Amino acid sequence: MKLSHKFILLLVVCLSAALLATIFVLKQVNDEAVHQATVAQESRIKTFWHLLRSKGHDFAIVDGNLLAGEYVINNNFEVPDKIQELFGGTATIFMNDVQVSTNVLKENGDRAIGSKLQGSAYNAVFIEGRPYRGETEILEVPYFTAYDPIRNQQGETIGALYVGVKKSEFFAAYTTLRNKLITVATVNVTIFALLSFVLVTRALRTLNRLTAAAQSVADGDLDVEVPVESQDEIGRLAATFNTMTSVVFKGMQFELAKANRMVTNIKEAIQQLSSSGSEIMAISAQQSAGATQQASAVQQAMTTAEEIAVTARQVAENAIQVEAQAENANTAGNSSSIAVENALQGMGTLKVQIMTVAEAMVGLGENSQQIGGIVNIIDEISAQTNLLSLNAAIEAAGAGEAGKRFSIVANEVKRLAERTAEATKQIKTLIEQIQRATNTTIILTEEGTKGVDAANLLVTRVADELQEILGLVKETTTAAREIKYSTQQQTSASEELASTIVEVRDVAAQVASSAQETSQAIVELTSLAERLKEMMEEELQEKGKAKTQSGARMMERILGQAISSGKLTLTDLFDEDYQPIPGTNPQKYHTRFDSFCDATLTNKQDEFLNDSQVAFAILIDRNGYLPTHNSRYTQPLTGDYDKDLKGNRTKRLFNDKVGLAAAQNEKEVLVQVYNRDTGERIWDISSPIYIQGQHWGAFRIGYIM
Repeated sequence: MKLSHKFILLLVVCLSAALLATIFVLKQVNDEAVHQATVAQESRIKTFWHLLRSKGHDFAIVDGNLLAGEYVINNNFEVPDKIQELFGGTATIFMNDVQVSTNVLKENGDRAIGSKLQGSAYNAVFIEGRPYRGETEILEVPYFTAYDPIRNQQGETIGALYVGVKKSEFFAAYTTLRNKLITVATVNVTIFALLSFVLVTRALRTLNRLTAAAQSVADGDLDVEVPVESQDEIGRLAATFNTMTSVVFKGMQFELAKANRMVTNIKEAIQQLSSSGSEIMAISAQQSAGATQQASAVQQAMTTAEEIAVTARQVAENAIQVEAQAENANTAGNSSSIAVENALQGMGTLKVQIMTVAEAMVGLGENSQQIGGIVNIIDEISAQTNLLSLNAAIEAAGAGEAGKRFSIVANEVKRLAERTAEATKQIKTLIEQIQRATNTTIILTEEGTKGVDAANLLVTRVADELQEILGLVKETTTAAREIKYSTQQQTSASEELASTIVEVRDVAAQVASSAQETSQAIVELTSLAERLKEMMEEELQEKGKAKTQSGARMMERILGQAISSGKLTLTDLFDEDYQPIPGTNPQKYHTRFDSFCDATLTNKQDEFLNDSQVAFAILIDRNGYLPTHNSRYTQPLTGDYDKDLKGNRTKRLFNDKVGLAAAQNEKEVLVQVYNRDTGERIWDISSPIYIQGQHWGAFRIGYIM
C-alpha cells in the first residue's frame, strides 16, 4: 500500500471514530428523549384518569352513550381539552373502538369524532385487554402514545383512554441539538481533512518523485534527478538518491561499454571459430570422402580380382566339362546318324503300309456302297410284299369262309414283310455308319500319307544337320582344350593380383579411419562454437527481454503523464485515422500523437542504442504504426528509394507478420526472428504497452544476430 494511502486511511479512521462518537452521543440523547416521552405519557394518562374519575368512578354504556357515573362523555370535550391545557399534546376517549371525545383535529379543523382505533393499540386494548405504550400514526402523523382500557363493573372493556404528543414536537429540541452537532462535526472534519491533505501532500510530493525516479531506474533509465525542496529527512533522502543514481549511471555506462566490447570480441571469435571449423570440416570431409572413395575403389578392385580368379577357375572347370561333353556329343552324334538312317528306312516301310491300308479302305467303301444298294432292293421287295399281303387279305375277306386260311397266310406274310422292313432299316443304318467311318478313315489315311511324306523330308534334313553338328562338336572339343590351358594361367595371375589389392585396401582403410576421426573432432569443435553462439544469443535475449520491458514501462509512464497533464487526450493517443503523407515511398502517415512523440520520445529511444548490439528501439501502436523512429533512422528524405528505405523509417505502418505479432501481442515478452526489409536478420523482442488499462501497442528492440 502506498504511503499516501496509509495517511488517507489513518485520516479516514480518525474521522470515522469522531463521527461514530458523535453518532453514539446522538443515539444516547435520542434514547433519553424516548424514555422521557414514555415517562411524560405515563404522567399524562394518570392525570387523564384522575380528571375522568372525578366525574364518576363507574363506567357504562347507556343508550349509546359512554357514561362516567352520571357524566356523559360523548361529544363532551371538557376533560381532553383540560389535558391539552395542562400538558399540551392530544387526548381522546373511545367508546368501544370509536372516538367520542377528543381534541385531535382534522385538516379542516373539525374534531376527529367517529374515527376508529386500529393497529397495535387496538390489538393490545380490545383483544388482549392490556395497556399499550409506543409510537402510533394518528391521521398519518407519528405520535408518542399511551392507551388504557376502560372497563365496566363486570370487567368488560367498553372503551379506551388515549394521550399522545407529536413525535416532531417532542423531539424539536433533540433535532435542534442533533443538527448543531452534525454541523460542528462536519466543519471540524472538513478543516481537519483539508489541513491533513495539504500537509500530507507536501510531505509526500518528494516521496512520490523519489518513487517515480526509482521506477525509472528500475525500468533502465538511470539518468534521472529528483528536485530537493526541503532540508528534512525526505529532502536529504532525495539528495542522496541523486548522488547514488549519478554514480551508478556513470558506472553502468562504463561497465556497459566494457561488456559490449567483450561481447563483440567474443562474438567475432565465435564467428571466426565457426568459419574456420567449417573450412576445416569441408577439407576433412573432402579427405574423408577421397579416402572413402579410394577404399571403396580398392575394395571394388579386390572384389573384381577375386571374382576374376573365381571366374577363371570356373571357366577352367567348365572347359574341362565342355571337353568331356563334346566327346560325349560326338559319340551321341554318331549314334544319332545311324538312328536317323534307320528312321528313314522305317518311314519308307510305314508309307507303303499306309498306302495299302488306304487302298483297302477305298475297297471297303465301294463294298459298303454296293451293300447299300442291295439293302435298298430288299426294302423295295419288303414294301411290295406288304402290299401283296394287304391285297391277299382283302381277297380273303371277300372269299368268306373259304378265304380264312388264306387270310392267315396273308397276315403272316405281312408280319414277315414288316420284320423284313425293320431289319432293312437297321442294316441301312449300320451301312450308313460304316460308310461315314470308311470315308473318315480314307481322309485320315490320305492325311497320314502326307504326314509320312513330310516326316520323311524332316528326317532327311535332320540327317544333314546332324552331320554339320558332328563337325562343330569336333571343333568345340579342340577349343575347350585350349581354354582349359589359358584359364589355368589366368587363375594364378588373378590370385596374385587379389593379394596385392588386399594390402592396398588395408592402407586405404587406415587413411579413411583417420579422416573420420579428424572429421569427428571438427564436428565437436563446430558444435562447441554453435553452443557458444547459442549461449551468447540466450544471454542477449534475456538482456533484451529485461530492456524491452523496461522500455515499455517507461513509455507507459511518459504517455500516461502526457494524458494527465493535458498534452494528449486518450482519444488522441488511440487515434487510428492515419493521414497519408504525400510523396513518400514507402508510404508514411501522420496521426494526432506523432508530433508529441517526435518532441518527447526520440532521445529516450536513442538511449537504448548505446548498446552496440541494438539495431533499433521503437514505440509502435497496436496496428504497427511507428510515430517516431531512432534518430539514425530519421535522416532527411532524398527521393532515392534505397537510401530512404534505410535512412528514414519513421511514421510507417510496419504491419508485416512480425510487426503485427509484436503490436498485437499481450504476453509479457515476445521474441521473434525478423528479416528486415533492408536485408538484416535480427532478433525482434517486444513487450506490450497499456494505457489506463487498455492495450495500446508495444515497445520493440531489435538485436543484431
